[in-house]
Amino acid sequence: MIRLFKQHYRVPFLILGAAEALVFILTVYAASSLLRLNQEAGIRETTAIDPDHLLPLALTFCAVMTVSLFSMGLYSTNHLQLSAAGILIRESAGYVLGTAVLTLLFYLVPELNLNRAEFLLSLTISFSLITALRLVFIDIVDKNHLKRKILVYGSGKNASHIAEYIDSPALKSGVKVVAYIHTEGDHDTVDPRMIKTIRGRLAKFAKKRRINDIIVAVDDRRRNQHTEQLLDCRLLGINVIELPSFFERETKKVRLDLVTPGWMIYSDGYKYGTMRDSIKKGFDIGASLILLLLTWPIMILTTAAILLENGWGSPILYRQTRIGKAQHPFEVLKFRSMIENAEQGGKVRWARQNDDRITQVGAIIRKFRIDELPQIFNVLRGEMSFVGPRPERPEFVEQLSLEIPYYLKRHYVKPGITGWAQLKYPYGESTDDAREKLQYDLYYAKNYTLFFDLVILIQTVEVVLFGKGAR
Repeated sequence: MIRLFKQHYRVPFLILGAAEALVFILTVYAASSLLRLNQEAGIRETTAIDPDHLLPLALTFCAVMTVSLFSMGLYSTNHLQLSAAGILIRESAGYVLGTAVLTLLFYLVPELNLNRAEFLLSLTISFSLITALRLVFIDIVDKNHLKRKILVYGSGKNASHIAEYIDSPALKSGVKVVAYIHTEGDHDTVDPRMIKTIRGRLAKFAKKRRINDIIVAVDDRRRNQHTEQLLDCRLLGINVIELPSFFERETKKVRLDLVTPGWMIYSDGYKYGTMRDSIKKGFDIGASLILLLLTWPIMILTTAAILLENGWGSPILYRQTRIGKAQHPFEVLKFRSMIENAEQGGKVRWARQNDDRITQVGAIIRKFRIDELPQIFNVLRGEMSFVGPRPERPEFVEQLSLEIPYYLKRHYVKPGITGWAQLKYPYGESTDDAREKLQYDLYYAKNYTLFFDLVILIQTVEVVLFGKGAR
């Protein structure tokens, strides 16, 4: 793991990204060389670009294509759960997006223009190499060659959370448990074959097995027997991590069943200030104006479609009271996607899969999140941020705050059009879903940076294109 901008990144994925970036750069040079050879042989008349002028073009090609693949979620652990066909579909979508962006860029900045033959050759060669590289990478990950070795200090109930996480084949965890260390007070719940009892120095045991991290998962933290052993390990350079911090790092969420008020108080994060707020506000305004400039034709077409389906006198926008930062209510704006009087009798309802209240136009605009576009004006008015937890209705906030611990803590940051929970979890329709999404919202609030906002915005492209979490 490497920590950058308050985020932990798995080294294998950084290596994959670097390798693919190198492929993108080299394929531009390879395409130019092939074209030059054909030109010298008289096979083609197209003139190859001078090699001395290729570097800025190759770097541009690399940057755009890397960001396009990143926007499809191909550098996150989630893509390891996809089939080979699913990865190929996202890779193809990334290439279509990258090609469109590069074509526009070549038109706007002719100095960066690759000629058509070099461009097509670069796309073809790189696509083949990237596909082969990813198949090799996934095979290596599946064989556990790139996993961190961890030692779990504990073998009871808390340790069983790690066992469940490691044993889940769908999660594709990046760690491998070498052993669970039995301590006094633990009632063993994990695989007995994995339990060790240390008679001597824990640090010697960990060093011999090249342990990367020791996860403290004892059931009774009040016993002083643990302090000297763990301090010994820490002073020798071995990472010692609390259980909630381990899951925060690995799953990118704050586990509500493991955290305590003490952990939230003393752990790193939740840092805000005037400078950071000003930067985020400037980012919100800039991003909103750019999105408004790009999407106004879509908004006009959506308006026309709603009027055609529901009649010229029907309302286009839907205004609904939501709870914002510091629990202040505001009216969120959305394109109307449901029938009028969708909540008869004033009783609030979760939106569900195949909801019979959704209109035909509404089904389309909800799938691609077009119905959220009017919230740009909520951002410009300062009621929302571009990135943040989704604002919830006051009736649900009142209910969920009674049923879910720390629920009101999500209101320490402005709600957003898109957010970390929207990327990581599908649309919520129950208290359990709200609990799961809160864990991602708390992670976002704890680890916010402008870089994190950019990451979320880029990966939102995948959510829109593939309709993830739509209702």
